[in-house]
Amino acid sequence: MIAVAALVGATWVALALWLLPDYGPTWDGVLGEHPLAHNLLAFYADGDEAFLDLPDVETVPDVARPRAREQHFELRLPGRRDWFQTSWLAALLAGASCHLAYGTLGVMSSLSAHHLVPVLSAAIVLVALAVFGGRRFGLGVGVLAALLLATSPRFFAHAFNNLKDVPETALYTLAYLAGFGALTRGGARRWVLTGVLAGMALAQKANALFLFPQLALLALAVPPAQRTRRWAGAAASSVLTALAVYVAVSPMYWHDPLGALRDYVGFMSAVGNTLVAQGGAPSTGMAAASIVDPHGVLHVLWTTPLPLLALAFVGWTTRGLGRAERALLVLGVAVPVGRTLLPGMRNFDGVRHLLEFMPLLCLAAALGTATLVRGLVGPGRGRAVAGVLLGVAALLPGALATARTHPNGIAYYNALVGGAGGAQARGVRGATDYWGNTYWQGLAWLGREGTHRASLLVPVAPHVAAAAEPVRLRADIALLDDRSGPPRRDLYLMFVTRPDWYPASLRGFLGSRRPAQATRVHTIQVDGATLLEIHHVPGGPEAVATYQHWRDEVVTRRVDPAFKVWLADHLDAGRHVVDTLRRHTPAGLDDTVAQLRAALPPEFHAALPSLVRFMARESEGD
Repeated sequence: MIAVAALVGATWVALALWLLPDYGPTWDGVLGEHPLAHNLLAFYADGDEAFLDLPDVETVPDVARPRAREQHFELRLPGRRDWFQTSWLAALLAGASCHLAYGTLGVMSSLSAHHLVPVLSAAIVLVALAVFGGRRFGLGVGVLAALLLATSPRFFAHAFNNLKDVPETALYTLAYLAGFGALTRGGARRWVLTGVLAGMALAQKANALFLFPQLALLALAVPPAQRTRRWAGAAASSVLTALAVYVAVSPMYWHDPLGALRDYVGFMSAVGNTLVAQGGAPSTGMAAASIVDPHGVLHVLWTTPLPLLALAFVGWTTRGLGRAERALLVLGVAVPVGRTLLPGMRNFDGVRHLLEFMPLLCLAAALGTATLVRGLVGPGRGRAVAGVLLGVAALLPGALATARTHPNGIAYYNALVGGAGGAQARGVRGATDYWGNTYWQGLAWLGREGTHRASLLVPVAPHVAAAAEPVRLRADIALLDDRSGPPRRDLYLMFVTRPDWYPASLRGFLGSRRPAQATRVHTIQVDGATLLEIHHVPGGPEAVATYQHWRDEVVTRRVDPAFKVWLADHLDAGRHVVDTLRRHTPAGLDDTVAQLRAALPPEFHAALPSLVRFMARESEGD
């Protein structure tokens, strides 16, 4: 059994290493886990606590730039997130992986070396499913469970570049299975192992807080005759072990534990316990905390291959299944999914934040397949043949969908919502490339098809494209930002289709202010849904104006918070400033700017031309 499970894991790793270069950096990884990885290595190398966070590199460059060897990471990493917004355990492992595979051995790119962490995390959970399922329900069930998970489009896609959720899913699942073993078989080592795994999972993501009530519910569901004696005391010691491990692998707590805990809990309270509005920003208002959002439950139904859902139901209702095993399978799905229905609970990006449900769902589906085989075919040689055939039939829909959507399986939707195209047409939140993986593919397309010495503008999540630019964008194509100046020749606009994240300048470009010569030249699609668009504007005044409109908005957004504070603190002068802006005409830009310079403090002066132009355009409407 161990050998077969190891073969499953080795096969996955071999396939993943082959496909790994198809996956690029992600929205979150560029801002958090990638740069923090090397900051943590630097901390462990010299003990400098400044490396335990990622302050803005523009204001504290010496702190934000790691001094370790891996500062030569091939991608450009801005590093803008606080430590409590990152998954620091996976970040540390990614840094170590990069140090070995890229820095020392030189066998792969630094990006792929970082992404070995989710790949190997997926391998671990596949092996665990095969071993646990094989021992509890039979070898065929265990192997099929692992294969069903590996061929689930969403899990497959996330397993290549998700440094947040896949490692946490692996640790969460291992802790849950270990806890089941501790409850039913006892032994101090099993309880300690459960605590160690739970503590590591908690250091990866706060989702693991729900592991403890999940195990408590499991303990109550297991018949007393099947529970070990004195399990409650052992479980309490396991919780203490988890807390100790959590602190041990979280160096942010070592210097000022209460302050770090206050920061972390404050962040979770402010952001985690609110609904997330369109665009990923937390909604405001007291009502947000009392509303139930069905996004997570609906996406479980919409993004899981339908045969997998049906077979899991058969598995849950299998006759003769022990009460303990049934509780294990049901709670393994119900708690991760059900927690998204807590009032005000945060959820977005499909099922990314609740991937913990998938391993136990696949185990239930594998059991359901075995149940159907036993019900359809009597004992004998024919049952084994039928098992293989039905197992292949169970795997085929997910495997085909995974192959069809690669490397953009995070946009997979099933037939309940009309596929990805149907979900996008219905306006389903997140029915697109919500993590910017398609920029990796878009940059490659521009390398093949882009005109000589063209410029590229990325108005949505530009940090993802900027990170990949040094290794992915053709050398003669310039990636623009608000400091680079206007395009030299032709201009390309590339963006993922997240309309709730579109800046006003992009909405104008796609609407009434679209340049006459602009054309859409490339798209990336999955099952009828457009994930990424690339538009071309020939070099000339229209290209320059398109860039200028975008730049004016970026500059304005940057100073807008401070500008509003100043207006609120200086009511009389603020009224004069507002009146000046209202009287502005395009022909009088210099005069308007001069009047504003006389009224506003120097920190706003450089931004005034952009601010005046942008506010004038916005007042005109689109």
